[in-house]
Amino acid sequence: MEYRYPSRREAIFAKNGMVCTSQPLAAQAGLDILKQGGNAVDAAVATAAAMTVLEPTSNGIGGDAFALVWLERKKELLGLNASGKTPRLINADKVRKSGCKEMPVRGWLPVMVPGAPSAWAEMTEKYGCLTLEENLEPAIRYAKEGYPVTPVIAGLWNAAFELFGKIRREEQDTDWLEPWFHHFAPEGHAPKAGEIWKSGDMEETLKKIAGTGARDFYIGELACKIDEFSRRTGGYLRKEDLEGYWCEWVKPIHIGYRDYEVWEIPPNGDGIIALMALNILKNFEFESDGLPQAAGGNEACLCRRHAVCGRPEVHDSDCRRAVKRQLWTNAKRSHWQDCRNAKRRRSEKRRHHLSLHGRPGGEYGFLYPEQF
Repeated sequence: MEYRYPSRREAIFAKNGMVCTSQPLAAQAGLDILKQGGNAVDAAVATAAAMTVLEPTSNGIGGDAFALVWLERKKELLGLNASGKTPRLINADKVRKSGCKEMPVRGWLPVMVPGAPSAWAEMTEKYGCLTLEENLEPAIRYAKEGYPVTPVIAGLWNAAFELFGKIRREEQDTDWLEPWFHHFAPEGHAPKAGEIWKSGDMEETLKKIAGTGARDFYIGELACKIDEFSRRTGGYLRKEDLEGYWCEWVKPIHIGYRDYEVWEIPPNGDGIIALMALNILKNFEFESDGLPQAAGGNEACLCRRHAVCGRPEVHDSDCRRAVKRQLWTNAKRSHWQDCRNAKRRRSEKRRHHLSLHGRPGGEYGFLYPEQF
């Protein structure tokens, strides 16, 4: 097999099913669900839940979720938006009055109603073959019995430990951080590579979510505990916010790009940015063998930047239609001429190119918003 693009990974083939994650044990959890008679939805839910235990540096029960679900019998693609809404006690004016010029990344201000548990329950109930208890069993088992932490995750875990430790030492009113140290660093340090980590608290939480179809998280004991902790540590999230939330099914948006149909979740997700960038790239010609040029990477970067520039942060589904219309208008009016000029600049020498990991030094690679 010929590998046309530089990569350190090999192509993987499977006969009956495949699960792809950044954590091998989570992929195995999804495969086990398929072997038990579960379908792709069951495997996705099991994998997502397992990742909250196996890779907590990037995943959490209190996170959001988006999903595209293909119904083979109906030949229909569905979208699920499980991004949480802002608590009723917080708004943009309060954030500005707190002294923030932009939304902070830590503390209670950026916290929204968690949507992931509702997504697990909704997808399992409507389109899964197994029960939510069966789908969450691997995550519950890993939380109870533990697992060896991988080197990369151990490094990220320790980085978080050092950062939060610095915040706890230098800032006041950090009571909201104490449970993190109790839960993720019970021995006074982040788990090292190969060390077995387990969590009885996470086991019990996942059991309650599994046994109640996630209702306990929104209207039961877990909701009460979230409300109590939020009130005690200066948060804005209340049980009323949790009670009034559930994920929603949405109609995916798509464009035709060359010989492909590309589908994404509509705003408030960021998928529309990828579609806008592809629409802009339709105006460029690439090498017949499909290999990008160094300048081509810059054009892709330019188009991505133009698509994302001026993007408002919206969390109300009622605003989606207006947001889509405004984003398209901004891309066409404000930046279209620059994209045309990019053709002329193809032959110009660039000082910086993107590497395969998005850092300066390589010819081309993946593009991330923080690079723009």
